[in-house]
Amino acid sequence: MINRTVILFFIVLYWANFTGALKFVKKQFQRPYLQVHTYNGIVQGTRLKSDYLSSGYYYAYMGIPYAQPPLGPLRFRAPVSPKNWSNVLDGRREGAYCVGIDIEIENRTIKTDIIGSEDCLFLNVFNSQNPKNAERLKSVMVFLHGGGFMSGSSNVSQLGADLLASEDVIVVTLNYRLGILGFLSTEDMASPGNYGLKDQNMALQWVQQNIHHFGGDPGSVTIFGQSAGAASVHFHILSPKSKGLFHKAIMESGTALCTWSNQRSPRNMAYLVGLANGIINSRNTYELVERLRGIPLADFKISIAASTLAMIAASLKMGLPTAPSIEPQHEEAFLSHEYLYEMLNAGDFNRVPIMLGVNANESLFFIKVIELVKPFLMVFDIDPSLAVPSSMNISNQISALEIGKMISDFYLGPDGSFWNVDSITLMKFLSHDVYTRPIRKTAILMAKYVPVYFYHFSYQGYLGANGIHQLGQHKNIQGVAHEEELGYLFNKFGNKSKRKSDYTVRNNMLKLWTNFAKYGNPTPREESRLSNLIWPTVLPMQRSSLKHLDINEILTVRNVMNEQVYINWWENIFNMYAVPPLRTY
Repeated sequence: MINRTVILFFIVLYWANFTGALKFVKKQFQRPYLQVHTYNGIVQGTRLKSDYLSSGYYYAYMGIPYAQPPLGPLRFRAPVSPKNWSNVLDGRREGAYCVGIDIEIENRTIKTDIIGSEDCLFLNVFNSQNPKNAERLKSVMVFLHGGGFMSGSSNVSQLGADLLASEDVIVVTLNYRLGILGFLSTEDMASPGNYGLKDQNMALQWVQQNIHHFGGDPGSVTIFGQSAGAASVHFHILSPKSKGLFHKAIMESGTALCTWSNQRSPRNMAYLVGLANGIINSRNTYELVERLRGIPLADFKISIAASTLAMIAASLKMGLPTAPSIEPQHEEAFLSHEYLYEMLNAGDFNRVPIMLGVNANESLFFIKVIELVKPFLMVFDIDPSLAVPSSMNISNQISALEIGKMISDFYLGPDGSFWNVDSITLMKFLSHDVYTRPIRKTAILMAKYVPVYFYHFSYQGYLGANGIHQLGQHKNIQGVAHEEELGYLFNKFGNKSKRKSDYTVRNNMLKLWTNFAKYGNPTPREESRLSNLIWPTVLPMQRSSLKHLDINEILTVRNVMNEQVYINWWENIFNMYAVPPLRTY
């Protein structure tokens, strides 16, 4: 019989591991007026300064665990509900970032760094007023950050929530597992994958259980995200596991129909990760995953950058190397239906009001990467079939070569070459292929079943391009880059701009986004603040036109998007040559 002392030792050790990253407030610093009772225990928050709110501050409850730390045997498994705590949790600081890869390009050199912790499943709640003074429950906005499913966090310095909170909503931000740790899939039950999406799902369950304690209405939850976060939002719309956990959805510059948002061959990535960690002979997926669970994080970090970069070159064809994937059918499966396009077309999704859109020149954000890889684009001249989107399901090589030549001729001209293509033309091609085409199609398919509001963000301001510091000597290139809209929704740069139009656009966007969160309609009535404009919904199955809102210094409803000729061309190409059933578009 095992000695009781031994049992007690292991229980204490378990709890020590669980609470090791949590910080508790010493008795002399406890402030009951800043405390909230959650399902798992008491959290003490803080007041953060805000130059935007008239009160000068807002209330923050940060670093709240919404799941157990995914350590040891919980690595590469679905998240487990958090344990209770008995002391007062210190919610005055953010929790640790999830392990992610930080990539920088400097002087045509790629620099990588792996940051973060595995003990990272924390969320933050923000309110413009003390929850104890709430007279009614507010609508809730839960933000899912972007970063290609391999980087990013809910860092307050990047996602200052006081702007949105000032419009009388509760804002929730969260960290979720990224990269290999968040999306490793062996395409079987050894590691079915999608752990990052399952983390998000558990955070949404936490919101349903607890948000009323913070003054939020669990019956009025909007999930919204940007880029990979937007695609994540779309996966929740498609997943039966998230049904009832939210009531509206906003997708900024990403959906599940974007090729990059889906891994096509995740098992190959799993074996590559194993190889990078010295696991050479194992072709048994269960053995592979079990051995990967036993690798210390410090050693694991060394292999993350190498295996990710090795697969990223194929991301335009096969999806980002650590993106979500289709799971085998099982009880915990978040996503097991392969043909996502067909699901949307058939209305097989969680039907809630939708708002989504694109920025005017998405690929401008990646100008440094584009210029770095241009010399390697000669492979598209050697084999034009490489330019054909995998979304089209073209298996016949002769057909693929013909379609690839059509794509090349359309963008470069009959005598053009990818070898010497200029950056502006290449950005145009990538913006259409990677973002505009699939996101626009998402709007058209979903509009058959739910209200859909589509936007085109075209305002070039200080809070966008000059804020993200990505453009370098290319600041004069026209267009609004990927991610720029976030500078108008989250307080990244304060009130540093000297342009009045920046604040006009910011105020308009805050009102549109929070109106949608409250009413499921960004313009439920005419308001002088929005120039009495009414934003119409997308009409189902539109082809050459698409009713949308152009967001610039002046808000304008348009029927035809910029560069409509390119959109129409792609639509015709897919109609003629794509082979159903389709997964992406």
